[in-house]
Amino acid sequence: MNVRNSFLIFLISLSVAFFLSHGFRKHVVVEIPLEYISVGVLLLFYLLFRRWFYISDLIGSLVIALLFFIAYSRVPEDMLFIMSTLFIHITLFYTTFYYFFVVRELSIQGFLKEVKLYSFRLDDVAFAVILLLISYVFIAVVNYAVLEPLGLADLAKVRNVLERLPVYVLVGSVIVAPITEELFFRGLLLRITNIHVSAWFFSMLHFSYGSFSQLVFALFIGYLLGLVVKIRNLNTAIYYHFVMNLFAVVASFF
Repeated sequence: MNVRNSFLIFLISLSVAFFLSHGFRKHVVVEIPLEYISVGVLLLFYLLFRRWFYISDLIGSLVIALLFFIAYSRVPEDMLFIMSTLFIHITLFYTTFYYFFVVRELSIQGFLKEVKLYSFRLDDVAFAVILLLISYVFIAVVNYAVLEPLGLADLAKVRNVLERLPVYVLVGSVIVAPITEELFFRGLLLRITNIHVSAWFFSMLHFSYGSFSQLVFALFIGYLLGLVVKIRNLNTAIYYHFVMNLFAVVASFF
């Protein structure tokens, strides 16, 4: 059994299960237990990608899942959303790590060059902030001129979610999320697929807020940051993401 493979299968399956479980709770009358969804996704993932994994990897991932759900059953109800968010971001980071350092066997220098992550430059920060301000103007116009007349402007749902989260989670969303999400969506997914796949998956990551407006704007940002990485670097995308999340968190307190 390869522990790295088993952990990868487990993390991806659990993250997809969290995502689907949240959707079932919102849109389906019958709620399916997370454990059943997770095991189902895990088996499906193995069947689809069995040419890269051994049966021992599958068994190992099932053992890890069993241990996880024993601990998960003791988690308070109000912590479940936080836990799902945490594991999804662990999955994004680990998948990126697995691809570049295990599959590609890159060195740290090779990895940084591959994803276009360079040393700090003030002009990258300035470019990100200016681009963000332009983005907010565009988002405001679309929200009030298009989504509101159609009755689809529901960004208040995002604010309601943020207001209920503990401060340490909000801090993590400002500091950790921009790094893990940009490394995966623009560092990895953009390179192995294309800008469309990267942008749409980035948008779907924000499905848990239950806001249609959030999905639309996340899709726009996904395309925008994909272009930013192509013409500049990943640093700029991370700075943009950092400031955007910071503004969103600060705004939720006012």
